[in-house]
Amino acid sequence: MTATVRDSVASGNAGPGFGADQNPPAPGGGELNIENCLAANNLIGIVSYPFSLVRVSNTTVTDNATGLFIEDPGSLLSRGNNTVEGNATNGSFTSIYSAK
Repeated sequence: MTATVRDSVASGNAGPGFGADQNPPAPGGGELNIENCLAANNLIGIVSYPFSLVRVSNTTVTDNATGLFIEDPGSLLSRGNNTVEGNATNGSFTSIYSAK
């Protein structure tokens, strides 16, 4: 699975607001690009499941039980211009990527 979400809101979910998964697991996993979005009031704001890659840019993650969650060996990359604040547990990105 490869997908891009832009200018969207994920709110009030009993699970993740945004997430990448590969079901059934396959080499390379899922890939999700999130641009200019809001993840609020979810169980998890953004999740990267095993073998999946999530890239996040210009996005706010707030008021979730867990802001960012990574299941190894998933990857959750930040463009460096995101706000992750005000979650019960904020979590963190695995690394920062730059524009090319």
